[in-house]
Order: sequence, then C-alpha cells, then structure tokens
Amino acid sequence: MEQMKQKFFTAPLVCLLAALWAAPAWAYPDWISCKPTVRLVRNEKQTDPNSGTYKRFCLTVTYTNRSKDKIVEAIFNKTIDLTCDLYRKEGRNEIKAADYKTEPTHKSTKVNKCELWPGQSMELNYYLQLDISSWRSAEQRKKFNTSEIVAKNIRWSHDFQVQSKKISGLEPDAPGQTVSVTVGNKTGVPVIVALAKISTLGNNASDLSKGWWKVDPGKTVTIPFGDYRSEFKYFYYAEANGGKRWWGGGGDGRIFHVPSQNSFEGHPDKQISGGKKVRFGHLKVSGEGKASLNFEDPVRTVSVAVTNGTDAPLYVAFGKISTGKDNVSDLSRGWWKVDPGKTRTIAFGNYRSDFKYFYYAESNGGKRVWAGGDDGHIFQVHPKDAFELHPDKRISDGKQVRFRPLKVSSEGKAILGLVK
Repeated sequence: MEQMKQKFFTAPLVCLLAALWAAPAWAYPDWISCKPTVRLVRNEKQTDPNSGTYKRFCLTVTYTNRSKDKIVEAIFNKTIDLTCDLYRKEGRNEIKAADYKTEPTHKSTKVNKCELWPGQSMELNYYLQLDISSWRSAEQRKKFNTSEIVAKNIRWSHDFQVQSKKISGLEPDAPGQTVSVTVGNKTGVPVIVALAKISTLGNNASDLSKGWWKVDPGKTVTIPFGDYRSEFKYFYYAEANGGKRWWGGGGDGRIFHVPSQNSFEGHPDKQISGGKKVRFGHLKVSGEGKASLNFEDPVRTVSVAVTNGTDAPLYVAFGKISTGKDNVSDLSRGWWKVDPGKTRTIAFGNYRSDFKYFYYAESNGGKRVWAGGDDGHIFQVHPKDAFELHPDKRISDGKQVRFRPLKVSSEGKAILGLVK
C-alpha cells in the first residue's frame, strides 16, 4: 500500500507526493497523476433556495496510471481540502460573492476498488458541502443559490492511498496494437454496425460503445476500434431496414443503449435520449487485435404458388437479376407445367434481397402468353425444352421474351394467379 499526499494549485499547478510510511519516503513518484475539475451543483437533499446548504461542490478527480509495470487495484481517499473564491455571474460580468471564501473538507473511509492498467485513466466524483448559512440575509443567499457560480483561485490538497501490484505473468499488450474489425455485407441492403468493449477486471471507466458504421451491400470495410487490451471483452450489434433485421447476441449477450440512427460514442450503460435497448453479441478478437463479421440474408427458398385459372395447361418460367454490379448469378429457368384448375408450388433457388424476380407464362403452344411491359426484363427461353440460362447467353432455337415483375416477400414467398 502506497500512501501519497497531493497538493494542487491553479497557477502554477504543483504536484507533491510523499509517502507517510515509517519506511523510506518515495522520492516524488510520478507514475500516477491527478487532474481536478470543480463545479457547483445543487444539494439533492435541499429544496429551499433560501437554505445555506442549497449548493455543494462536485470535485471530479481524473487518476491516470503512468507506470509501465503496475496495476492500481484500489484508491483510498483520506481527506480532500478545497479553498477557492466564488463569483456570481450577472450577464457578462462576474461579481465576487460578498468576499466569501470557503474551505470545505471531505473525509471518507470508502475504498474505491478498480483495475487501472498502465496508460489508463478513471474518474471519481467527490461532493464537498458548501455552507453559506452565515450570510446576513435570506435574499442574499437566494440570489447566490439561483445564480450561475464560478469558482476561481482554486487551491486543494488530496491525501490518499493507492494499492497496486506489479504485472506478473501477464505482460502489457504491445503498444500501438489496434482492434481492427473487418465487416462484410452480403445482403442486398445497407447495414449499420456498432461495437462495444467491457473490462473484465472490475474497472468500467474505459468501457465504451460506439457506432454507427455503414456498410453498403456487397462491400467490405475495416473498422478501427481503439487500442487492443486482452482484459477487455468485445461485442457487436448490427441492423438493417430501420431495425427490422438485426444481428447481435442471444441470452449470453449484453444489453446496451443505442440511438436509432445518429452516430454515438460513450459509456455502454449510459441511457440515450430517444434510443433503445439492444442485445450485443460477443465479438471474437484475436491476440493481434483482429476480428471479422459477415452479414448475409438467411437461407430461404423462393417459393411461388402458381394457380392456373384457365382451361388449358400452363408452362411457367422464372428469372432473377441482381440489383448490384455483380450479375454472375442472374438466371432464367423453365418450364414448370401447371394443369387447368390446379395450384402448384414451385421452388426457384435461394432468396436474395438484392435480386429482382420475374415470371413468364404461356399456353397453347405460345398462342396465349403472360408477358411483361416496360417494367419487365428481357430473358432468353427455349420454346419447348427445359432450360437454365444466364440472360447474356444465347442458344440455338432460343427466343427473347419480356418477363413480368414478380413480387416476392422478404420470406421468399410469392403468389401467382393466372387467368384467361
């Protein structure tokens, strides 16, 4: 246990650390530093603005571990003394508050447990009571309590102890190692991605969630997500179509707040106005800080229920074309026979949301046809034989016909009724 006393002054800022053990004193160790921020906040236990204890100080201390081989396990604050001058703001002016100077003292027996690794920082808030009960009038107190107050000429001392241990058996991660997540989008719609990290050592000051990164259909992007640390668990969440489709965690995932669309970065437990709770999934990150994610449509078969409402057998063909630049999987296929008055369910490969679907039908040897108009697409078919063709392929005895658009649901289902 190392016991240190720090004193800070606003100009210049001087840091004095001294060991209070009977053992030889530490010679100004510089492996841990403190940075103070002071503001006045309302005392939640007080509702009367005439009260002399309506406001109190919130002292935020940022602790930074600047060592290379030590982990801070706990910080025990014995006393914090604060002296400052208070000014009340009126418009652009700052008026000294009746030459009032306060000297509050904070005493605590609380041990703040943590796991502060080399290079990490954490914040602790301390509340010090401000008492202006000695002011001559309630009006003066109320004016002070209902105004914006600025603290100047801040002088404070901080007497605390630090419990630490040397890193043994687990070396610090290599400096400059960055978490790099490769994300591939094999769906037909844009996907937005959020990432999060949670410390496994009890100190959540460095926990973080961040998003959104947009990945367009058919694209792969690499997302950097800060320095890699082996003591962190990493998580991901992704969605498309305004959240109608999503990828994340199951029962072993973690629930965090995210906004609907806007970019964000903050502590994972922080509630976001207008946001929502979602379950992030575990992201496996290698010792080199590498991870990969791939999003694709679920495997669903295009299933078309075709009803023949005519008095003659029908022969049906289907086609599909990619809405992206890659047309390798574009296809037309036929024929399926549907007898008069019958309904036949036809499977036409796996459903892809980035494809448009079409159909063409004929009967009586092509004397009656169901063909497309200007909104259709031209495919090649064989007049009599079964076929499976890429639209760009030409065959002998083939003919080009215009297929009609076929509406296929996101579940891969379609219904087609053909009548006279």
